[in-house]
Amino acid sequence: MNHAPIHLTEQLSGLKWGETAHPYFVSQKGTAKAPTMDSVLLLVEALPTKVDAIVQFLRNGLCCIKDWQVGPSWVHDPSITAQYYRFPEPLDLTTPLEVAICLCQFFAFVSVSRSGFGLMTKGGYYKLQRVKRIMALRAEENNSAADANANANAAATNRIIDQSLEKERADACRCIFVGANVLAIGLSFFWLVCNSLHITQTNWVGGLPALIHALTAMEIGLAPLLYYMLKDGAAHLVRSRKILKFRDELASAINDKKGAEQLLDYESYCWIRNGGWSPYWEKPAPYLHAGKKAQMEESAALDREVKRVQAFVDALTHGDRRLKNVKAVVAEAREACEGGRLDDLAVETLWHGYLEYIYFVLNFIAFYGYLLGIVCYYFDDESLHGTYTGSLRLGYNNEAADWGGNFAGDAMWTVEPVFVLSTPMLLGWVKPRKVKAKVD
Repeated sequence: MNHAPIHLTEQLSGLKWGETAHPYFVSQKGTAKAPTMDSVLLLVEALPTKVDAIVQFLRNGLCCIKDWQVGPSWVHDPSITAQYYRFPEPLDLTTPLEVAICLCQFFAFVSVSRSGFGLMTKGGYYKLQRVKRIMALRAEENNSAADANANANAAATNRIIDQSLEKERADACRCIFVGANVLAIGLSFFWLVCNSLHITQTNWVGGLPALIHALTAMEIGLAPLLYYMLKDGAAHLVRSRKILKFRDELASAINDKKGAEQLLDYESYCWIRNGGWSPYWEKPAPYLHAGKKAQMEESAALDREVKRVQAFVDALTHGDRRLKNVKAVVAEAREACEGGRLDDLAVETLWHGYLEYIYFVLNFIAFYGYLLGIVCYYFDDESLHGTYTGSLRLGYNNEAADWGGNFAGDAMWTVEPVFVLSTPMLLGWVKPRKVKAKVD
C-alpha cells in the first residue's frame, strides 16, 4: 500500500516535494513564469521535482507488481533476501521486491516530510511575517504620500503592488495549512516502511493498529488537498477566459492611446510582462526574524520594485511613443496582444485547469481505494452487510474490496507521475501553432 501523490505538494502543489507543485503547476494568476503557490517550493529546482516523480512511479509500480504477484519468481522469494542478510523473524519474510519498495518509501518519508516542513516554515510562516513587514512599509509610504492615488498611473502601480502582497499573504497562510497535511502524510510513511519489512507484524512500532492509524492520518491529510485540486482547476478555467478578455481590451487601449492604466492590476500586469513578474516577496523566506540590516534591504528592494512597476505603467500610458523606453514598453504590450503570447498563455492556463481535474480524478480514486482498506480493518463482513458503510465496498466482500482498493490506489499513483513528467510536452502539443506568412 502506498500513499502521497507527488502532485499534491506540487500544488503548493504544489512544494505538486522538495523545498514542490503540481508542474501543476503555472501560478494561480496564470503567468508564464515559474509558479509561486501551486508549486511554490517544489519548483524551486527542477531536478528534485523529477526525482520525486520518478521515485513515486517506481514505488507504486513495484506495489502493482506485488499486488498481482507477477514478474520473475525470485523477486517474490524471501530466501533470496536471506542470501545477503538474514533478518530475525518475522522480518525474514521480506522479499527482494519488498526491499526495493521499502527503499522508495523511505525516500518518500524523508522527502515528503521535508517538503511539508518547508511549506509550513519558509513557504508559510516565515514568508507570512516578511509579507506583513512589507505591508507595514507600504502603509507608511501611503501615509506619507496621501495624494498618490490622485494620479491614475500611481493608483495602478499601488493596485498592482498591494494586490500582489495580499495574494502572497493568502498563499502563505494556505502553505501553512497544506504543509501540515503534507507533513502528516510524510511522517506516516515511516509505518509503510515498517510494513514492507514486516515489522508491523510485531509490536515494535505499534503493530498493525499503528499502521492503520498512519493510513488514517494520510487519508485525513489528503482530503483537503483534493479540495484544492478542484478549486485550482476551476480558477484556471476562469483565468483563461479573463486573459482573452484582457487581450482584447488592452489591444483597444493601445490603439486608442488611453485607458490602459485602468486595465492594470496584479494579474494583468503579470500577463502583459514578457516572462511574467516575480517580485522578491513571492519567494520563500529564508528566516523568521529580520534584523535592522535585513529590514533596510527589504525596504530598498521594495522601492526598486515599485519604481520598476511605476516606470512600466508610465511608459505604457505615455502619449509620446517616440521615446525609446515608451516605444519598448508599448512594443512589449502589443506583442502580448497581437503576437500571440496572451493566446498561448490562455491555452496553457486552460489546460492546466484540465490537468488539475485529471489529477483530482486520479487522487480521488486512490483516496477511495485506500479508504476501503481502513474500513475492512475495523469492520468484518457480517457487520458491514446491508449497511451504508458496507456499500462502500461496491458489492464485494472484505477480502476482494481490500485488495481491489489497494491496487486501484497503487495504479492511480503510478499513472500520476507520468502526467507530472509529461506536462511540458503535453502543453507543447496543445499550444496554437504559429503559421508563417508566405512572402512572395
